[in-house]
Amino acid sequence: MIVIDYIDGVNRPQQVTFDSYDTFVLSQQSCWHDIPDHFQATKVTINSHDLHYTGLYGNIYHFLLKQDLTQY
Repeated sequence: MIVIDYIDGVNRPQQVTFDSYDTFVLSQQSCWHDIPDHFQATKVTINSHDLHYTGLYGNIYHFLLKQDLTQY
């Protein structure tokens, strides 16, 4: 499971979850989500492991591509 914490357009903390990495990738490639890329992500976890990511929501996909996710 992937859990992403982010700050929305009115500075409220929000959270979105994906059942798997594949589900997250599908949501990015097919634009299933309505979260703008410029929203600030504050935390990304995979199977309860914090990946120590902070940055733009739109950059999470590329960040995850560079990670060795087999350990999670």
